[in-house]
Amino acid sequence: MNGNSRTRREVRRRRARGRAVFAMSVAALLALLGPLGLMFAQFWSSTGEAATFIASERGAVAYVRPLTKLLATLVDAQSAAVRGSSVDPATVRAAVAEVDGVDRQSGDSVRVRQRWSQVPEQVESTLRRKATGVEALSAYASPIALAQALLTDIGHRSQIVRDPGWTRTT
Repeated sequence: MNGNSRTRREVRRRRARGRAVFAMSVAALLALLGPLGLMFAQFWSSTGEAATFIASERGAVAYVRPLTKLLATLVDAQSAAVRGSSVDPATVRAAVAEVDGVDRQSGDSVRVRQRWSQVPEQVESTLRRKATGVEALSAYASPIALAQALLTDIGHRSQIVRDPGWTRTT
């Protein structure tokens, strides 16, 4: 055999070995980086979901505080009207205005703006009736029920209530 052909074969073998070593190195690198990439993707996804959940919770809590105050104000007004005492419409309207303010600021983060828009109308209608006695029970029942339903809806949508018996609505 010729020394020249032997050298060519050696060069080819070295190149083949070099390519094989390179391919194995790339495969080993991918085997190490693949799980790391997967873990990073899962972390990124869960962080995004957590941030969305927290924003929804914050919006719900901001909404629930004045809405609960409005509900208490409506129940107090109903109780006073049933007894024949005077109802202070300014107090009730101020409670409505507080929820309205949160509704405008929230940008509908808890997706209840449409349902909320019914409550002020019902409250105003009830206040204009100036019902007393037994009639006040039914007059205030509608805005009270709407406020309660809205609280329930906020709990469902934001998942601030951790009750497995509740189903999430969209």
